[in-house]
Order: sequence, then C-alpha cells, then structure tokens
Amino acid sequence: MQAFQSWHNRNRNCSRKAFEYHCSHFIKFYGDKPLTDVTSESAEQFIQSLIYREPQPYSYDTVRLAVVTASSFVEYLRDEKCWDGANPFYGLMRKYANRFPAVEPEKSRIESSEWKLIFDFLSQHKRPAAEMFIEVARCTGLRPSEIYRLDVKNIDRRTLSWSVYVSKTSQRPIFRRIAIPKCLMAFLDSRGVDGKMPFGESTVRRHLGEINRETGLYLTPKIFRKDFAHRMEEIGADEGIINLHQGRAQSGVLYKNYLRSPDRAVRLCRAYVDAMFGETERRLERVK
Repeated sequence: MQAFQSWHNRNRNCSRKAFEYHCSHFIKFYGDKPLTDVTSESAEQFIQSLIYREPQPYSYDTVRLAVVTASSFVEYLRDEKCWDGANPFYGLMRKYANRFPAVEPEKSRIESSEWKLIFDFLSQHKRPAAEMFIEVARCTGLRPSEIYRLDVKNIDRRTLSWSVYVSKTSQRPIFRRIAIPKCLMAFLDSRGVDGKMPFGESTVRRHLGEINRETGLYLTPKIFRKDFAHRMEEIGADEGIINLHQGRAQSGVLYKNYLRSPDRAVRLCRAYVDAMFGETERRLERVK
C-alpha cells in the first residue's frame, strides 16, 4: 500500500489520512479476493454498493474519489506490469451520474450581515489564528494551501505586492505575485507579523468550526477565496482578470511563451483590488 501511495502522490497532493479513507472502500469491498475478481461486473457492483449504501448512501464526491482511487490502483498495477487489460473503473462515474440527486447551488458569497457576525465573534473571543487567516483570505483570495505558506518577507511594500509560493506535485515549484490592498499591510503590521503565518491548517479549521457553531454560518477555509472572486466580479473584473489574480492556468502559446512578465498580475489587477477595498479611483484595465 505504501508503494501505491507513493505512486498515487506523484500527480495528486493527498494526505495519508485521506488516501487511506479513499482506499478503505476498495479494500472493504474486494478484501483478499484475487486480482482476477476485479472485473467490469464487480466494478459496477462496487459503485452500486456505495450509491445504494444503507442506511445512508455516500455523497457524490465520496463515491467519485473512491472510484478514482480504485481506477488509480489499476493503473498502478499496469505500471508494475501486473495488469494488461482494460481499466474496469474507467467511465463508471459518467455511467452512474444520473443516479445521484441534483445538487443545490453552493452558497459561496458572504453577505454583509454575515461578515458582521464573523467580526462580532472575533471581537468577543480571542481567536488570533482565525482572525489572521480570515483577514488574509479576505484581502488576497488565495487558496488555503497558499496562505499557510505565506511569508511577510516576500511582500514588496513599494508596489504592495506579495510573492506567493505555489507547489504542484507534477511541476516545479514557482512564485507568483499578486496585488494586495493597503489595509492588509496595515493589519499585518499591527499584529507584528514579520515572517511566516503563525497558524496551521488544523488550528484554522478548529477555529472556523467554533465560529460556525456560535453564528450558525457554514464557513470553510476555501469560501473566502470564492467570496473574493464574487466581489472582484461585482467591481467590474472579467473572467480573465479574476483567473489571473487567483492563479488559475491560462493556456495557449500567448500566455505560455509571451505574456510572462512577473508583474503582469499585479499591474492588471491593481485597480480592481484597490477598488474592492475603497482605496483608489484608478482607471480599471481589462486583459485584452
């Protein structure tokens, strides 16, 4: 199993706990059966056992990840020269997609009244890790994994930009720069932060759980990134600007070989970021 996990994590950043959970469904169903029992028929029985589980069926994402892990195991066996047939798990989710109930649209915008509840809680309870994470996430729109790696030493105070460390398991690590508002710089100075962020993932999740219980909200580490995208769109940014700031891949020869200035995102997104926080009236630019 350790060999499979090493192979699996070449292209996926998956914690050991999550990996073992996704594997547990496959192990529970197939147990000590020989590989010859992993067939198209048994694969369908496997996904059906997850969809029609009693008393409560698994969610779409749980089933999807269980099937993806099972499919990855077959591909691992193929690489090890232990499998030469078709992958019986390939295409299963498409075949069974209509067996899952429709999903209601996800609420990913934090309203003004909800922000007030969050700030009221933070003012009444000392949760410095949650307060700092929320403020950094609110002002940057970064992925939680990027926020945990931030270092104040990578801030350029002259241009109000922050170099963000991005690590992809299938690519070389890179730094990208984003525009940040003046209010974030003032907040970090007031808290005396002069190095790496003084919090970790487990602490942030625990404190957000407390906020949820006290306020009745449902906050996740990623919802602040989604809320940032909403607010950026409402200020007038188009899809290209939002993707540029949030670090989503822009494919094509133009972006891969020509538009590669490290300050491009800072320059083009600056006016929108400043406008979001009421810090300037600069002319808004769009990606042509």
